[in-house]
Amino acid sequence: MKYVKTFEAYITYDKMGNWGSPSEIEDELRTELTHLFKYANISSQLNDFIYTDQSSDKGVKWQIEAKGKGSDIIHAYKDGTMRGEYEWYLNKKKSSKHAIQQYFLNKYVTKIEQYHHLLLNFDIDKKDHKHFKSQDEYQDQVKQLADLYDSMSNKEKKVAHQRYVKSFKKDIQFDQFKGY
Repeated sequence: MKYVKTFEAYITYDKMGNWGSPSEIEDELRTELTHLFKYANISSQLNDFIYTDQSSDKGVKWQIEAKGKGSDIIHAYKDGTMRGEYEWYLNKKKSSKHAIQQYFLNKYVTKIEQYHHLLLNFDIDKKDHKHFKSQDEYQDQVKQLADLYDSMSNKEKKVAHQRYVKSFKKDIQFDQFKGY
């Protein structure tokens, strides 16, 4: 049997307790989206955000219209009394905050800019660390860089290679370069 959360399960303003007025919810959503779109400077590509409270007696619902290359609609339903407890929808499709971030990243940020951002956070020395968590983090970063590099055109690959060589001062031939 499939269980579906109905709109009645969302929290209303009167059940929020000591905080949770419409202005506080709007401020919290602004902060959440600011942090979400800081990554790879996505926010610089967006022109405007329009916040609209669409709450009813059934629950707290906010609509955020993100304007840039066209317009995208994000809905945030309050599904808990604590800060940050929202159910997110992007263009009427249930999404996680990470999925929303990736959608906007792919829509607004070029692959070269994404690669450059990953390079800025890439710790090449982690491959030599003895701690297993450092090894896992290194492998995850390598996979992200390699996957992004593989999806690039030849022209983009050459630029990515140059940025890598410049960033890490490694002399790697282009034909042997794998993105990391």
